[in-house]
Order: sequence, then C-alpha cells, then structure tokens
Amino acid sequence: MAEYKKLQAEDREHESEVRALETAVDYRTVENRQTRKAPQERRNAIAKAMEVMGATCGRASRRYRGSIRAWRRAWSWRNMRGRR
Repeated sequence: MAEYKKLQAEDREHESEVRALETAVDYRTVENRQTRKAPQERRNAIAKAMEVMGATCGRASRRYRGSIRAWRRAWSWRNMRGRR
C-alpha cells in the first residue's frame, strides 16, 4: 500500500509538470513537446504499475473474502449439526 501511495504522489508530480509545460507560452514548439514526452512516458509507466498493483491487491482481497465466507459456512454447518 505504501508503494502504491508513493507511485500516486510521483504521478501527481509528473502530471503537474506536464500541465505546466502544456500551458507554457511555447507549448507548440518541438522542444516543448520533447520536454513533455519524458514525464508523460513516466506517467504511463506509473499507470501500468499501479494497475498491476491494484489487480494483485484485488485478487488477494477476493481470496481473503472467499476464505472468510467458506469458514463462516463451515462454522454455521458445524453449529447446526450439533444442535439436532
């Protein structure tokens, strides 16, 4: 989770840098476009990393919830069987 937040902060920094370059006076020049390219590529890489982290975290969360549900079903079945 800490790594995800670190990536979010870095993404925000690159986003503000790209926006500043987009609104600069020389936004149409080749040099400005090339300057914007590096932070934008880094943002794309960060987005992919965050997507992978989110998918991995989601799978782990689903597995955990599934095991909790299975445990609850087994527990309730054992309790019902003992009451008869």
